[in-house]
Amino acid sequence: MKILIYKAKPIEFNRLYQSINTIDGRKKIFSNKKDFDKSQINIVLPLNIEGSEESIFLVPEAWKDDFDKLLTEKEKEFGDKDKFDINWLKEQTPKKPSRNEIGFINENELSQFYEEEVEILESWTLKKSKVWSLKVIIYTAEIEVPFDEFYEPLGSWKKIIFSNKIPFDEKTVSSLLDVIDFEDDSTVFYVPLEMKEIFLELLKVIKKWNIEITPLESLKEPMGIIWDKFSQFYEKMNISEALKIKIIPEKNECPNKELESFLNKIVQKDDSIDAVFVFDFKNSKFCKSVRRTDIEKFSISKIDSVTKCFDPLIEFHIASSNNKKTGIGKLEGEIIHFANGIIYLYFISEKQHVIGFISKTYGVGELLWYGNKHVDIIKRYL
Repeated sequence: MKILIYKAKPIEFNRLYQSINTIDGRKKIFSNKKDFDKSQINIVLPLNIEGSEESIFLVPEAWKDDFDKLLTEKEKEFGDKDKFDINWLKEQTPKKPSRNEIGFINENELSQFYEEEVEILESWTLKKSKVWSLKVIIYTAEIEVPFDEFYEPLGSWKKIIFSNKIPFDEKTVSSLLDVIDFEDDSTVFYVPLEMKEIFLELLKVIKKWNIEITPLESLKEPMGIIWDKFSQFYEKMNISEALKIKIIPEKNECPNKELESFLNKIVQKDDSIDAVFVFDFKNSKFCKSVRRTDIEKFSISKIDSVTKCFDPLIEFHIASSNNKKTGIGKLEGEIIHFANGIIYLYFISEKQHVIGFISKTYGVGELLWYGNKHVDIIKRYL
C-alpha cells in the first residue's frame, strides 16, 4: 500500500473519494473539499495486508494526522503479528508518480487535475516482512542420549535434539540453522540446559537475528518418531523450560543516507538502470533504489534471503585477486543474464561490498557502460 499526501486547489468532484480508474478500485484519490470521515474511509481501505500491495491512496494534506491514526488502528487487522512484521517506509525526497504509475488509463479531467495541480508532499509505503518462529525446549537428563552425533532428527528435520554428551558445536548448529525452513512455525529444538545460553547467543550474535523470546506455559511437545533406545531416554528426560523464539527481519533501512540519495539520482537519471543496490556482505547492510515496481517484486525486497548466492562469487573474486598468472587481472564484475533482465555485480573487495545494477531495458553493453560510470562515485560514499 502506498499513501501519497498531496496539496492542490479544490478538487472538481463532490464525493468523498473517487477511483483513479474504473478497472482497479484499489487506487483512489480523496477529496480535499470534504472533512475526514473515518467510517466511510475505513470501508475502502484493504481488509488485510495480503490485499493491500497494489493499493494507492492520495490523501489531502489536512487529513494527514487523522489518516495516520486510522492506519495505526488498521494495522491490527493486517494479519497475524506473529507471521508478519509491518512497517511504513517514508521517502526522503518524495517523487510525484507519473499518470501511468498512479493508475490513470485514459486522459480525463481527474488525470489532468492530477498532472497540473497536485503536489506530492509525502510518500509512505507499507512494507511487510515474513516473521519466522521456532520452539526451543530446554531439557535435563541423568543419562546420555542414545546416539553418537551432535544432533539427531526426531522423525523429521522439523524436530531436532542436541546431544548432552558432546560439547556445543557452533559450526554444525550454524549450518543447521541455514538450511531449516522456519516459516510454518513447527520447528522444535531440544537443547540441553547447559547449552541454552550459548545457543541463544548464537541466534542473536553469530547469526545476527533480531529475536523475541517468549516463555511458553506448556512444557509438553510431541517428540515425533522415537525408537526403542530413545524411548528409555525420553522417559528420564526432564523439561525445565520451553521458549518460543520469534525471528524478526531487520528493517532494510540504508545506514548511509548520502549513498542512498546518490542511488536515487542514478535511477532517476539513467533510463537503462531500473534498480541499483549496494550490499555490505561483512555487516549484512543493504542500500537500494528502485524505479520499477516489478523490479521491486523481482528480487530486491527479498535480498536478505538470497545474499548467500553471492558467497561463491565473492570467493572466486578474492581467489582471482591473488592470481597473477592470467594476465587479465582480477575479477571485478559478474553479469547474471535472466530471460527478461540483467544484473551486473561489481565487487569491491577492499571494502567488502558488492554493487548491483539491474536493467530490464537494455542489453549487457549498455548496462556495463551506465553502471561503470557510477562505480567510482559509489566507492567514495563507502
